[in-house]
Amino acid sequence: MVADRFRSMSEGKLAGATARYGSRAAAGHRAAQLLADAGFGIAHRDSQAEPDWPEVPRLSPFAVGDQLGVTGHELLAAADGVPDDAPAWTRDGRRPTGQVLATAVEALRELRLTF
Repeated sequence: MVADRFRSMSEGKLAGATARYGSRAAAGHRAAQLLADAGFGIAHRDSQAEPDWPEVPRLSPFAVGDQLGVTGHELLAAADGVPDDAPAWTRDGRRPTGQVLATAVEALRELRLTF
């Protein structure tokens, strides 16, 4: 599990730069925000207006693993039983839930490559 890998990283490993981010912690935080957005957008799919997007707080690099775990859990809970073709909110407008979930999976796949 990606969250567990982050929870077990040393400070030096978390601070290490990646090709796209200044640190692995920053890459993990970005992925946590994407998971949070996906879950929030699916949970608020019935809203007529675009929701007010919450921001995942920037905490200690050691918190990133927990942030990934929590936002991933919230995404799974929000998506449970929602058809893939049901429209969900994204920061770029509405998209099918299946597409939102595929984007989240891709973000986690890319994050795993930073290990």
